[in-house]
Amino acid sequence: PNDKNTFTLLNTKKIKKIFLQAPLQMSTEPLHKLEVPDLQPELPEEVEIEEDKKSFKFALINIKATKNITIIHATDLTGSETLCKSSGGMKVKAHRDESSAYAAMLCAADIAKILKEKGYDAIHIKLRAKGGAGSKVLGPGAQAAVRSLIRNGLRLGRIEDVTPIACDSVRMKGGRRGRRL
Repeated sequence: PNDKNTFTLLNTKKIKKIFLQAPLQMSTEPLHKLEVPDLQPELPEEVEIEEDKKSFKFALINIKATKNITIIHATDLTGSETLCKSSGGMKVKAHRDESSAYAAMLCAADIAKILKEKGYDAIHIKLRAKGGAGSKVLGPGAQAAVRSLIRNGLRLGRIEDVTPIACDSVRMKGGRRGRRL
């Protein structure tokens, strides 16, 4: 340590560890060009890391969430065969609660249970608002439905927004003379 040829000012813990193991002699080369020994522990040859390559059976979930209702429709990946469907109006009595997060959560829990019984363990989700000339914002039940599906043990593949967006002027509701206030 008192020798002028040893390097005493060390900044990082890793470099300190290296220099405490074997002090280096001062050289004319800059520090970033000095060779640093690798401190990674070597695994024995018989230990191999195995990856879990389980295959999942996917279903496609179409969620239409508007300000008035939430509809959840589960199909196979092609979309041709309906596995089950449910809506907020089937779960609550009051009409005003059909689009609520609570109704969507009950629908999603019901659908997750049915999908598990049929052997599906993973899902792809397509979210849709009203779109077109209507609102492009998802209703209050969309997020609750997605969270409930995941919490009930289904694995999530991908989430897609498939809200229809008008590419030209769409005739608005209200008639020729417009909405009269």
